[in-house]
Amino acid sequence: MSVLRRRLHRKPGTIELTPLVDVALMLVVFLLLSSGMVAPEEQHLEIDLPVTASGEEGQLEALRLSIAADGRLYIDHRTLATDQLRDEVGEGRALVIIRADRRTEHGRVMEVIDELRRLGVGTIYHASDAGVDAW
Repeated sequence: MSVLRRRLHRKPGTIELTPLVDVALMLVVFLLLSSGMVAPEEQHLEIDLPVTASGEEGQLEALRLSIAADGRLYIDHRTLATDQLRDEVGEGRALVIIRADRRTEHGRVMEVIDELRRLGVGTIYHASDAGVDAW
C-alpha cells in the first residue's frame, strides 16, 4: 500500500530554465565571435575553394587575387580585367595567392597565372580549404 500511496502523492516535475538559458547565451557568444574570424576581404565574395588533404597556412604578406566561378578577377572586392593586373600587381611582386573557385575553368586560372609570371611574380600560391587527413 505504501508504494501506491507514494505514486499518488508524487510531486510534479519541474523544468529548470537556468541551464537552458546558459546554453543559449553561450551559443550566441560563440556565433558572434566566430563570425569575425573570416578575413574582411573574404567575407563578401562567394568563392568555393577546392578541398585538399595537404597544405599549410600562409604566413607571408601577399596579394590575394580571387577568381570567381564565372572567371571574373577580384582584388579587394574590386572587379578587374586581366590587362589591369599590371596596374594592381606591379612589376616584380614577391608573392600572390590565387583564390579560385572550384568551378572556375582551368584555362582561365592558367591564363591568370601566365599573366602573373609575365609580370615577374616570384611565387604563386593556390588557396584551398583543408580536407580530410587521410583518404
